[in-house]
Amino acid sequence: MRVAIALSNDRLHLYSGPFGHADTFAIYVWAADGWKHVETRLNPYANLHGEDKYEKIGVFLVDCDMCIGSRFGHDPVPGENARRRVLPAGTPLPEVLRQL
Repeated sequence: MRVAIALSNDRLHLYSGPFGHADTFAIYVWAADGWKHVETRLNPYANLHGEDKYEKIGVFLVDCDMCIGSRFGHDPVPGENARRRVLPAGTPLPEVLRQL
């Protein structure tokens, strides 16, 4: 399994805003001995607004099985589905990985 985690500006915590507005995503893959950091991707769509933003981020993260964030969209009620997981804003990255 490969996951994309929306990172805060310090790159140590879960981003507090909508997933698509995070400047960076940490990409991790599950290995036999736990989560392994693969790369950190800069989000080229962080400042984009409009209906096609969701689709563009989907293509950008197509290799990831799950997206981890504190919010998805601007709806105040966070939503989960098979491809996204909601955790509290500001959760330290090691705790995010532990909860997966």
